[in-house]
Amino acid sequence: MEEKKESIFKKLLYTGVGIAAITRERVEETVNELIRDKKITTEEGKKIVDDFIKEMGEKKGDIESQMKNFVEKATKKFKYAKKDDIKDLMERVEELESYVAKK
Repeated sequence: MEEKKESIFKKLLYTGVGIAAITRERVEETVNELIRDKKITTEEGKKIVDDFIKEMGEKKGDIESQMKNFVEKATKKFKYAKKDDIKDLMERVEELESYVAKK
């Protein structure tokens, strides 16, 4: 179950990273348009992009924590077999197979 949680968390994290990359790209495009249209200076545009990147970096840990909490809450709602349960079932199957093989 822990592996599934980790896999779900990684997928959500990668999705978040992808969204952040697209968002950054869109911010840079918008800033470049503003610079091209002479509504802001190159220096102002660079500061906007740098501030955006800095803020994204600062919020990364918070977003990861929120995603991890979400995944943990979601997976608790599902009833997964525990390792011990599977081990017990495997032992019972082996005993039954041995019993059947002796007959």
